[in-house]
Amino acid sequence: MSIKSTPLTRVSCEVCLSSTSTASVKDIKDRATALIDRAHRGGIYQPGSITNLFRKGNEKRSEADEADVAYLSRHVQSARICDIEVVVSKDSSRSPPISSNLSAPSHAAKNNSSSAFVPFVSYWEAQLVVFIYQLNEDGPSSESSTSASGEGGGEGGEGGESEVVNQYTQWSLPAREFEGIWESLIYDDEGSDESAERSQHSIESEKTAQSTATVSVSGLKRGREGDAPSATAQSIVPHISEASSANSLSGSHLKTTLLNYAQSALLFSDAGVDPSLIAWNHVILLHGPPGTGKTSLCKALAQKLAIRLGPRYPSSQLIEINAHSLFSRWFSESGKLVHRLFAHIGEMVADEDSLIILLIDEVESLTSARKAAISGSEPSDAVRVVNAVLTAIDSFRTRKNVLLLTTSNVSEAIDVAFVDRADIKAYVGPPGHSARFSILASCLLELVRAKIVTLCEIDARTPCTKLLTADEVVEVLEIVKESNQASTTTATDMVDDVTLKEDAVKISFTTLAASYFLDAKAEEMRSLVMSKCTRISPSSDIATSLFLWQAAEKAIGFSGRSLRKLPLQAHSMFLRGGGTVTGPEFASAIERAVQVERRAREDLEV
Repeated sequence: MSIKSTPLTRVSCEVCLSSTSTASVKDIKDRATALIDRAHRGGIYQPGSITNLFRKGNEKRSEADEADVAYLSRHVQSARICDIEVVVSKDSSRSPPISSNLSAPSHAAKNNSSSAFVPFVSYWEAQLVVFIYQLNEDGPSSESSTSASGEGGGEGGEGGESEVVNQYTQWSLPAREFEGIWESLIYDDEGSDESAERSQHSIESEKTAQSTATVSVSGLKRGREGDAPSATAQSIVPHISEASSANSLSGSHLKTTLLNYAQSALLFSDAGVDPSLIAWNHVILLHGPPGTGKTSLCKALAQKLAIRLGPRYPSSQLIEINAHSLFSRWFSESGKLVHRLFAHIGEMVADEDSLIILLIDEVESLTSARKAAISGSEPSDAVRVVNAVLTAIDSFRTRKNVLLLTTSNVSEAIDVAFVDRADIKAYVGPPGHSARFSILASCLLELVRAKIVTLCEIDARTPCTKLLTADEVVEVLEIVKESNQASTTTATDMVDDVTLKEDAVKISFTTLAASYFLDAKAEEMRSLVMSKCTRISPSSDIATSLFLWQAAEKAIGFSGRSLRKLPLQAHSMFLRGGGTVTGPEFASAIERAVQVERRAREDLEV
């Protein structure tokens, strides 16, 4: 008789205490868990802020709720449901794997693995896990050391001359500086159902799709699915193409993989697995072009681990090593500096109650290929530096409480021995269409919050409060296409200008679809599609979402950093003035800013 698999759904909630709170963490956790449980009883859990649960209000509450809220409101700064993960257990009596404690926020996802993210879950199917943390307000500190010429026998240096080296910057975690970074990071098609066929498309296929004059709904959908993935796990680095493999990771899977890797490494260590038989080196390597969020992801990962592993490690530290400063002008001194640095870090790691997370940005500075040094094109001191780093990594293998995060923009320059030691090697590339749209949407909603932009109204009684998601945009475009075929109002009827009407075939279908929700002539079309579209996402500004989707489509190859610069550029170039602007106006200005930025890049030949 076979045992039926029982899906267990883990709901992870993070509660941040105010800086002045001195309450017992256990007391806060017990009260917060009870309050969240009662608030969702009979309903559903879904990711998002639940801070209002902890605030006094006029809504009717039970006596138990009133008592908990009165207490918690003095101590809780914010709270959010971060992620909902379905973990399938072969035995219904078995608890979910430990890795389900540690997962990345995501929307709906389906796959053939043992876990999957869902956008919501019924109260009766959920297992609530609450993490309590308090942000450190102290800010970073720096550690410096002095190297003398006498120690290295410097060439041409005067005796006794020394130099001060800033070795690293240190944060106590969770840190105020890193709060919210995890949620702001958006990668390619995060949370969508990615097929292996989609993973095999490259950025070049997306560029080809852009050159097509007529944009149909099916073409838009294929273009969205054909974007190059932003995060791809590769078995071999360096020399990695931007095209994705069939085993690629979407952005949400990248976050999950990094978190679950850390938890699995901890589980192996606790279980006493012999590292000489099963090797893991506590090393993660993220590589890809500049501006794709590699360093931010490392810092956000460190913050998330400090929160989720707080019960295990009372103290967590992030140490960002200043790789460039460790190269001394004195012969052979660089290797000594690196050795002393890691010896000092080793003393910190010796405290098993502290979680030590190391970050080396642009790791190729410390681990450049030794072949170049041996050939004479690099100083021989570089060989000593690489050897010192590799020795330090090997010394951390038996430690439970250390993790080394590294990033690189030039993966082909990294020494192959370092690459071989990295347990996780992930390519983080430019965001795809869906991710670009989500990034721009988050920017626009921030301007709505700041009252710089106003969203359109569905009608006089229904104000819009949000934008469509990427998947919802595709659904709306499908509805508009089907309705357009059944309507007497054609696409070109929506265009007033005669010259433009004759050339309407060159207009993006997305722009025309957005016009259906703005133009007075579109009453017939609006009546056909509005009821269907509003059921997809009530209170969403459909027109602004479609114009923003169009802008995201044209921003092919833009990094996340570049995309987040566009709103300011759009406002300064095309929307000067102190008044508020509508969502469609701002989305159109962003599209124009994309074109300006692309021309500027072409002029610079970047």
